[in-house]
Amino acid sequence: MSRKVKTVIIEDEQSAINRLKKELNKIAEVEFEIMATIESVRDTVSWLRENREVELIFSDIQLTDGLSLEIFKQIEIDAPVIFTTAYDEYALQAFKLNSIDYLLKPIDPAEITEAISKYLARSSAESDNYVKQLSDLVSSFKPSTFRSSFLVSYRHKMMMIDVSEVAYLYVKERGVFLKKKDGQEYVLDFFLDDLDNMNYI
Repeated sequence: MSRKVKTVIIEDEQSAINRLKKELNKIAEVEFEIMATIESVRDTVSWLRENREVELIFSDIQLTDGLSLEIFKQIEIDAPVIFTTAYDEYALQAFKLNSIDYLLKPIDPAEITEAISKYLARSSAESDNYVKQLSDLVSSFKPSTFRSSFLVSYRHKMMMIDVSEVAYLYVKERGVFLKKKDGQEYVLDFFLDDLDNMNYI
């Protein structure tokens, strides 16, 4: 099953748009959902402000109202960019942005495939990093110690009840009580203020 990638093409030449779409359709492992094709700096800025879910951008450098590099000065863009242009003098500026590749027209289809491979590798690495960060975050909130049983008062004696046997705890007149799943109730050996600091498995 191919991966779907929400994509925007920023280009003012229809023939270039058609060629790019044709080559993208040949890449079997990815389904490119073309959300928009935009031909100016102004319209791109306006569109991106309303559509933050875009995952990949193909962008020419020279547009109808200026250089596409101006877009990045007006709005913060998280999506990676593959530049497609006939001008090589802007490569250094492009790579200072969130750029994956800089392809010169006429674009070799093999270069498009290679650029997409770079995107997929980067996306996979970011996903792995996100999973690790999420795991670390969960671990940071995991209590270091857990209560596995309760000490209760029963017939003037103290006895242990495993937490798996507990139905719920409740408070009555400042006392804390435990009710087992079998319906039996016991007085616990701590106070109401202690409940907030307890962890259970």
